[in-house]
Amino acid sequence: MKNKKGTVLIYTLVLVFLSTIMATVIFNIAASLASNSDLQNISSRLSRWVLGKWDLAIKYTKTLNSNWSWFIDNIWCPNSVTMSGSSLRTTWISTSLTFTWTTVYCQGTYNSSDFKVYFNTWFTDLVFAEYEDDNVEVSSGIWSRDFFDSDSTRINFTASLPLSPDGIDDNFNSDDYLVTSTGTLQYPDGFIDDDAKARKNIYGYVNPDAGYTNIFWSNMQTSAYINNNPNNSDSLHETIWAANSAYMKLDANKSFRMRIYQFDRLEYAETRQLFSTGTLNSEELAWWIGYIQNNSWTLSLSAEKTWNEYEFDFVQNDYAIFLLTTSTWALLYNISAETPTWTGIYINPVDDSGADVIKVLANDMVIAWAWGFLTEQFEVIDFK
Repeated sequence: MKNKKGTVLIYTLVLVFLSTIMATVIFNIAASLASNSDLQNISSRLSRWVLGKWDLAIKYTKTLNSNWSWFIDNIWCPNSVTMSGSSLRTTWISTSLTFTWTTVYCQGTYNSSDFKVYFNTWFTDLVFAEYEDDNVEVSSGIWSRDFFDSDSTRINFTASLPLSPDGIDDNFNSDDYLVTSTGTLQYPDGFIDDDAKARKNIYGYVNPDAGYTNIFWSNMQTSAYINNNPNNSDSLHETIWAANSAYMKLDANKSFRMRIYQFDRLEYAETRQLFSTGTLNSEELAWWIGYIQNNSWTLSLSAEKTWNEYEFDFVQNDYAIFLLTTSTWALLYNISAETPTWTGIYINPVDDSGADVIKVLANDMVIAWAWGFLTEQFEVIDFK
């Protein structure tokens, strides 16, 4: 009888042991399935976000290069103007194209004072001339007029007619994906066409329930992509590939928190593993536009440069910037970069140099505490 009871006890212990093993196996399988499901959901979400960023970059590029009338070159500044008064006469005065804020005009000098000649709204002819605080109507049909100045100066530009093209887009917006007017021909006074703004600015949004959302991620692949776009080879900008000292400017329309990760660039290039070499966070910040600051290892923004900016070295490191909106509404943002001497930097991996297509190397990143950082990056192509 004792042996029978001992046998039953042994069987019971074996069954309990087996049940425990089975429960552990089932729990591990369930946890694994849940983990795989989470990873699949994150991967799917990353792909959607990458496509969303690509879509915004493509739309912005197309808008900027179709927002005027493409290249138009009808007239040029008068290159042989005569200014004559009661006591002085000067001939063969040349005028040069000048840009001030939003005004385009031709400027020359007579009797130690500047005179200006303006185009009409459609850049098809001249409309008036200005000298010594007086304006007179001029055109290719009205080529000689008198100013009401102390010397009764007369302007005459018949020797300049007809007003020939000069290679500069007349409305300063050539819609050719270049900051220049056409080819390597630059606009005067350092004017920069808006055609390239999509390569210098990154726009997007952060949903209120999305947690920390990636708004910028630079790595060796994106930097090379930007550097290899021939449209980024102008002398007025720098590419992120060569920017070893850069300040970034953020415009956010809702309150937020910010986080910046610095990554080992070579580690990611060789192994595709993200190894963080530094992290900074901000307190809650109100909506603002300004340069990202590093104040005693705490991030903030300043509308003006304080020389306390967070300095990005894109040659040595990779970076990721995240925003967490503290508003109940979606946050809209724009981020750009420049050198300490205010030279703009191409930071968006958009290649618009092709004849028929626009390509974007879009990416995104998720802070997944159980797995570190999960990322997605791929090229998307669309027709111009």
